[in-house]
Amino acid sequence: MCLTWAIAQLEGYLALEIKTNTIYQAYIHDFKKTERTLLACEQSLLEPALLGSSKPAVEGFADRCRIEALGPVESSSRTQGTPQQKYLYQIRVGNRIRIESTVIADHFAGTITRLNWQQLYD
Repeated sequence: MCLTWAIAQLEGYLALEIKTNTIYQAYIHDFKKTERTLLACEQSLLEPALLGSSKPAVEGFADRCRIEALGPVESSSRTQGTPQQKYLYQIRVGNRIRIESTVIADHFAGTITRLNWQQLYD
C-alpha cells in the first residue's frame, strides 16, 4: 500500500515537472519573439521615411510596437554648430510579454543606442 502511494506521488511530481518545463519553454519562446520584434522596431527608426514625421508610424509594425518620439537629444557644447540629428524614442512591444525600451536614434550616423529596457508587468 505504501509503495503504491509513493509511486502515485512520484507520478504526480513528474507530471508537475513536465508542466513546469512546458510553461517555461513557452515563456522563453514568447520572450525571444518579443525581443526580436523590439529589435526590428528599433532598426525601423532609421528608415528615411520616418525622419520628416513627428509621429513615427512604422509600416508593418503598427500592431506590434508603439513608438513615441520624446524629442531631440541636446547636443554637447563641442557640436553646437552641427545640425541636430539625434532623437530620443520610447518603444513598447508585445501583448502577453511586454517590453519597453528607450533609445537614441542618430539619423546622421545611422545608429541606434539602447539606453535601457524593462519588462512591463500588470
